[in-house]
Amino acid sequence: MMSLPQQDIKNIASTGNAVLGCSNQAHFQSTALHELQEVIGADSSVYYNIAGDTQNLQFKNGISLGVPTEAPKLWCEHYRDSDPFVNTAMDRIEMGLGNTIISNEVVRNREYTNTEFYCDFLSPQHVHHIMVIPLVENSQPVALIGLHRPSTSSGFSEKDVLKADILAPYLLAAIQKIKLNTHLEECKSTIATLVSELPYQGIIVLDNDFVPVVINDHIYELIDDLADECDKTGTSLSILPPEIFHCCKQWKTLYRSTPINELQEKIDFSICRNDKVLKGYVRIVENDAREIIFIVCLGTDENDLIDSRNLDKFGLTRREIDIVHLVSTGMTNPEIARKLFISARTVQNHLRSIFSKVGVHNRTSLISSLVRDR
Repeated sequence: MMSLPQQDIKNIASTGNAVLGCSNQAHFQSTALHELQEVIGADSSVYYNIAGDTQNLQFKNGISLGVPTEAPKLWCEHYRDSDPFVNTAMDRIEMGLGNTIISNEVVRNREYTNTEFYCDFLSPQHVHHIMVIPLVENSQPVALIGLHRPSTSSGFSEKDVLKADILAPYLLAAIQKIKLNTHLEECKSTIATLVSELPYQGIIVLDNDFVPVVINDHIYELIDDLADECDKTGTSLSILPPEIFHCCKQWKTLYRSTPINELQEKIDFSICRNDKVLKGYVRIVENDAREIIFIVCLGTDENDLIDSRNLDKFGLTRREIDIVHLVSTGMTNPEIARKLFISARTVQNHLRSIFSKVGVHNRTSLISSLVRDR
């Protein structure tokens, strides 16, 4: 098997990183053509997206580098069916041969140079040697790249074909990444539209394994230390308040034993987070794979009595602030303990510390000291 020099391997890796770093389709197409011309060696190139299957192919969004800008459109309208390189590539894909690189070694040169396709279309563009790189996903072509050299250059070698063969998975992965990012942005846009109609503005979407797949910007405003925690943990559910995790676990347990159409519409929760009380609910939907997706809606409690400015001056800890907010809602010590997953004795100890810091002796005086002005 042919091996490549170390410098060629470095160049291929650099090209792979460049295409994988592209953020959108236009950027990817342009980068792919520039990089391939450089690493493989070509004077010009073209790129097409492909829709449909091998029986009904549609070549779209053609761009070119080094040939007339109208060439991709002209090829689609007049020369697509007579292109022996593309036809051979599509035939091989249909036979299940996958990403097969096609060059002049495959298409017989004498027959090819006598065709109308060559004489009327390629030759005026100074194109003689051709390499076709089809990108195939699930046995279907999704894109096609053509590299060109003039007759004064040597043809594409076995080494050039090997480079293209190594680069094809990088190119396909870049396409898949861009598609995924586009889909994610569409989901975010849809969620943003839905949020405007919901009682709470913060949205978290979790998959069947409780992993967040979408967190809208408003969540980071409500839970202000979440962004830092996401950077540290890679957006695991463990960074979210336990009340949300508890609700999701409840839903999953119920889902296993109850048909989804018989489940209640949602499970409500409330959270004490830093200097505010947050309220929300969890509901579930079922996707096509019959897995559940958790939709968490979260917002501030407009009825919260406590003024955060009054809390700041007493030096209360985060846990003490949570307890103050829950006390303001009328919860008893056992209820607060269940809400915060601590013991009633711990709640009582926190209350003693809070009373001491604020300078009061009971719950009523505590709330009177901290209540916001109405």
